[in-house]
Amino acid sequence: MAVVHEQRRTRLAAALTLADLDGVLVSHLLTVRYLTGFTGSAGHALLGADGSCVLATDARYDLQASDEAPDVELVITRHGLSDLATRATDAGWSRTGFEDLHLTIADWRTLVEQRDAPFDGCAQGALAFGQVDRARAQRVEAAPEPREERPRIQE
Repeated sequence: MAVVHEQRRTRLAAALTLADLDGVLVSHLLTVRYLTGFTGSAGHALLGADGSCVLATDARYDLQASDEAPDVELVITRHGLSDLATRATDAGWSRTGFEDLHLTIADWRTLVEQRDAPFDGCAQGALAFGQVDRARAQRVEAAPEPREERPRIQE
């Protein structure tokens, strides 16, 4: 299944490049799952236009995240959203998208108030990135995973 998540991230990374964004901060749990495979109830992701992906969750989900999203970088933190925003800033990103349909105003304000945050152009909606939801809505059929044959009971 990791291949499917990698393909999804690759398609979204291409859309980021077309939108002239360095990356996108993912806050909606369904989208985090769509891009990484992580099914926990606390997590955020940061996807770069280069295809890199960081998953942030708290210590309760350390083992689960490692198992479910083995192909992304894992960060254990209690402040996933702001820590990932800091990573974007530290990486030199100047234009970072976010899920405009899912990020609360309070969370957005927190991001904008961070030092040198790459979200400061968001007031005009310049970086709002609804393509995350559109990408998730476009279902790509993947080859089904092989099922283990169960022994049949003879009557």
